[in-house]
Amino acid sequence: MGFTPGAIRYAVDRAFRAAGVDRSTTFRVDDTVAAAALVRDGLGVRIMPKAIAARFPDLPQYRFDPHARTGR
Repeated sequence: MGFTPGAIRYAVDRAFRAAGVDRSTTFRVDDTVAAAALVRDGLGVRIMPKAIAARFPDLPQYRFDPHARTGR
């Protein structure tokens, strides 16, 4: 799942490029509650700001290394 173009989407795109990871987006969901339901049902993953992710304590949460490598 992905965000529509905007600040979060651009930050996520930069992070994946910097880590040298290819990703694909099958569908886009802009409603956070609907996205959480899809994640809960095993139908996707979602990158959220920490403050929003805290509203869904039942979902697994993983931190990104703030010093991810750059380039391939």
